[in-house]
Amino acid sequence: MNPRLPDALSAWSQALGAAYVSTDPAALLGAGRATFPTCQRVAAIIRPANTVQVQACLRIATAHAVAVHPVSRGRNWGLGSRVPTVDGAVLLDLGRMDRIVSVDEDLACITVEPGVTFRQVHAHLRDSGSRLFAAVTGGAADASLIGNALERGDGVGPYRNRADSAGALEVVLPTGERLETALGRWPEAAAASLHRAGLGPALDGLFLQSSLGVVTRMSFWLAPRPAFLQVFMLKLQGLEALSQVLDACRTLVQSGALGEAGFTFWNHIKRVAREAPYPWAHTAGRTPLQPHERQPLAWYASGAHYAASRPLGLAARELVCSALQPWAEVTVFDSDSHGTALEDSLFMGVPSDANVASAYWRKRTPPSQPDRNPDRDGCGVLFVCPVLPLRGPVVTALLPELEDLIQRHGFEPNIGMHIEAGRTLLAYIALMYDRDVPGEDPRALACHDALLALLLARGHYPFRLAHPAQSRLPEPCDDSAAVMARLKRAFDPAGVLSPGHYAFGQALPSVLAAGAAAVLPLTTPAP
Repeated sequence: MNPRLPDALSAWSQALGAAYVSTDPAALLGAGRATFPTCQRVAAIIRPANTVQVQACLRIATAHAVAVHPVSRGRNWGLGSRVPTVDGAVLLDLGRMDRIVSVDEDLACITVEPGVTFRQVHAHLRDSGSRLFAAVTGGAADASLIGNALERGDGVGPYRNRADSAGALEVVLPTGERLETALGRWPEAAAASLHRAGLGPALDGLFLQSSLGVVTRMSFWLAPRPAFLQVFMLKLQGLEALSQVLDACRTLVQSGALGEAGFTFWNHIKRVAREAPYPWAHTAGRTPLQPHERQPLAWYASGAHYAASRPLGLAARELVCSALQPWAEVTVFDSDSHGTALEDSLFMGVPSDANVASAYWRKRTPPSQPDRNPDRDGCGVLFVCPVLPLRGPVVTALLPELEDLIQRHGFEPNIGMHIEAGRTLLAYIALMYDRDVPGEDPRALACHDALLALLLARGHYPFRLAHPAQSRLPEPCDDSAAVMARLKRAFDPAGVLSPGHYAFGQALPSVLAAGAAAVLPLTTPAP
């Protein structure tokens, strides 16, 4: 325990009020629990209500050299939840900062604080009769927009790449200094929340997946409700069909035929994990299938097209169907035939917790409470998230390797991926298991490590990482690690803000040099 923590706690109590500084053992235990094993203990939880209080919290942390770790809503399930990056840190919980600051109906922009959730934004736009909607994540409805963007999360619909569809950050540095990105540094600037670039060097990218500052406000672009919406549902059999469809989708997206929404793909395991109970009765006593015994998994996909008119939508449909139907079964749902169902779907910015159900797929006991909380309920969820070039043969050559490795570790290959800007695929490989079963945690960690090593050896690097692996990336071949270290010292001279968060190149031998058998340890031994 940091000997200076009691003095910091006293200072935080004066700055925030004692009610918003917690050392309750049950609360701390819950804050240190994720969907995989962790050894980091949370020393306290502090809950500021506004930017001024965040400034005070960080000044106190710096003055007393106490590590703090900010979270918005803490629903980063499968990648770390609320767990800090180091042992003994204080959780800076921004959940009280939940104001929707403004909505510009004409210019389609919303400005929010970090505690604002997808559910809250949808309800606000719906209740105000707005013509706009926000792309939502496939994860928890009560996750934070800002938290998702800062982790480079994705969504469904227009502006699904949230980090590229946002700007005007207000940031508090560990020193307590406040800065605005882009034009926001001039209060009278009429386009402060609208023009991302501003004047001079762009600073906003410094605060994505970083530990240089705490984002306390951010603006996001919204989409107008389309006059005509259509959703394409695909079913594909075999890797050759998947390869051909991926290449065809690349052409469709790059040409503008699909707009920016693109397609999301998922395999049969990912589908049944959400829709059906785990087939325990059919697996009892069986040994894992050998590679020659395994059948190729069916693949599915969905893509939406948002059109300003029905004729434009039908013209796009002809292009899409002619490109994909030789290789896939294509079903189309549109505003005319399924208007009500589409209005209530993710494609129109309606958040849902349906995907969270898949975290419980291998749980042998039902949750004790009606709300779903995988951390609390002992669900095992661990993601590996590589970014892949959008080349069908490259992807389909990799998939059997991934599936074989996962099955050899005793898990099902639960894989989803979506097209990003017609050039890459963002993939989500999910290890789902029951943490209450002895031996499952270490088995999942070993599988994670082997997956990450295999991907690195093939040149497929992650775009997101589980928290404990963020300081164990391979050594870069350039000087970026040294440059980032200098930036860290300049922004955070006491080193108190999320030490180790995405701190690549910290005295780690190159995994590529070690080869595919190398293992990146996900957790460190408990002290």
